[in-house]
Amino acid sequence: MSSSSASIQLPDLSSPIRPFQLRTNSACRTTTLASHSHFLTPNTNTPLTPTELTLLPTSKFALLASLCFPTCDPPQLLLLTNFLTLLTFAHLRFLNATTPEQCGWSTSSSSSESSTSGIDILAEHELFKNISADLSRFSSRAPPNWHANFAAHAAAYRHAQLNALQPPPPHQGEYTEEARQQTLTDTFISQRRHTSGAYLLFDLIQLALGHRIPVSSELNLSNPPGVELKILSQVDIMKSLAADIVALSSDLVSYNSFQSTTAPHQHKLPHNAISLCMHAKHLSAQGATNQIARLVKQKIQDFLEAEQTLQSFHPSRYPPVDDFRSSGDRSPALYSWIKLPIQTLSGLLSSSPSTPTTTTSCQSDDSDEYHVKLFLDAADTVQVLRDYIAGAVHWFYETELYFGTKGEEVKAFGWVFLNAPSLPLVTG
Repeated sequence: MSSSSASIQLPDLSSPIRPFQLRTNSACRTTTLASHSHFLTPNTNTPLTPTELTLLPTSKFALLASLCFPTCDPPQLLLLTNFLTLLTFAHLRFLNATTPEQCGWSTSSSSSESSTSGIDILAEHELFKNISADLSRFSSRAPPNWHANFAAHAAAYRHAQLNALQPPPPHQGEYTEEARQQTLTDTFISQRRHTSGAYLLFDLIQLALGHRIPVSSELNLSNPPGVELKILSQVDIMKSLAADIVALSSDLVSYNSFQSTTAPHQHKLPHNAISLCMHAKHLSAQGATNQIARLVKQKIQDFLEAEQTLQSFHPSRYPPVDDFRSSGDRSPALYSWIKLPIQTLSGLLSSSPSTPTTTTSCQSDDSDEYHVKLFLDAADTVQVLRDYIAGAVHWFYETELYFGTKGEEVKAFGWVFLNAPSLPLVTG
């Protein structure tokens, strides 16, 4: 995919995420060695091609996992590192694919997605089947609703990849050119949200850390569920924003590789935000880069505003907290109080000596305690999303997948000189 520009200038993606604290996992080094051993040890049945194995040491997937999941224990971090490794190479294969088989998906399965577990769905991919046994052990004690969510997200991941192989819908005469452009862009963003595999990662880290967000059907409907539903809705919004921020940022930093190694296909749209924007809106590479960069910044702002909205749902018996943007370490003050042990919060909820011990009061206290628990779970999830965004964006400049050894130069100055077209990056 050639471009009329010899170079593009990228924004410093780490600048707009300064409100997100960057943390790291102390098990990064040992996980790096263990993951490399898993894939690179001779005579092991590695699913990676020779070219992919060559890229593995400088890709720094253990660093990515350590930055995105700083509180996991070493076995959990190793599983997530190996999963991220396969997820990344699966995406690179998908970019050059024109058939499900080239993506890595089996077409011989006759099982229905609605009756198949998420692990079984992923096992139909030639890369992910390598880790299905590990995922099964990891999730053996997971509650049924976790398995239902993971199955839905695995199916959405598979569907998004396969759907992206299809030709774009024909231009409808009743739509204006502007409407057509916007439809293509919106459809791509929704699709890219799932081809990134972000929701699968959210599920895995949720299980690893013991976090839980109930679905709306589990709410205590004996009391007005309005606030609880709003909390759940806000968490869903923030998950989609986090997925979009990382996926679109990934497309910005990977555009040079994409345009030089991905052959244009007449019957499918390019699966990179810059290339799609160039195609849909007839922009130059720099013009499309600027537009996607603005979109990423807007989504970061939307995420911060959504966090403020979530903060407004804190239990009413507690004093309001300061705006998180004013806190000294730039981490949200929201977390400075909601991390109290649930026993402490529950005790505070029931500590008022003037509270009548009537049935109505008991129901109110139960509702308040449920509100606190739900709010704590939501806050845990938001911290996971913050770590995911901060970790991924900083990794973009550390891995050699996108800028080679010049990540710091690109971060400082933004200039990327576009490569000439070459063979696909991950051919066998």
